[in-house]
Amino acid sequence: MAITTAPFTWYDSGLKHLSLPNLLTDDIKVALCTSGYVPNAASHEFFDVSVTNELATANGYTAGGLSLTTKAINSGTNPGEWEVTSDDPSWTATGGSITARLFVLYNNTPASNKPLIGYGYLNWNNGTPLDVSIADTYQLAILIPTTGWFYTQKTDGAA
Repeated sequence: MAITTAPFTWYDSGLKHLSLPNLLTDDIKVALCTSGYVPNAASHEFFDVSVTNELATANGYTAGGLSLTTKAINSGTNPGEWEVTSDDPSWTATGGSITARLFVLYNNTPASNKPLIGYGYLNWNNGTPLDVSIADTYQLAILIPTTGWFYTQKTDGAA
């Protein structure tokens, strides 16, 4: 079965906390959640306040998720376009399976009120999010597209 991720969705309130330089210097993490978490892009703002049903520490997953490594901001193919990339985060199931439905990207640097950046579903089957279950000893990896987690483009306001 082929698994494709859903498009990356921004948390609207989290954008006011986002700056491109901070994406490189701050501890940006990706966490996994079960189907019990229903993201609300319009109103969820902080990971430690809004996100529920994150996987517990067990079977190769650690609560809080993984810190992104080898982060970079690269110029895109269009003028003023920037792509935010990192290594592919992955978890190896040990002692049991890992089951998740979506990932949440957030800034872990503040001691509290950790700004949400965006989320995506791990298995997007014709527009329907489904769980992904990885058996013991297998790996769950989020494969970052060549264009990065997301990209942004400067606009000059011209129509």
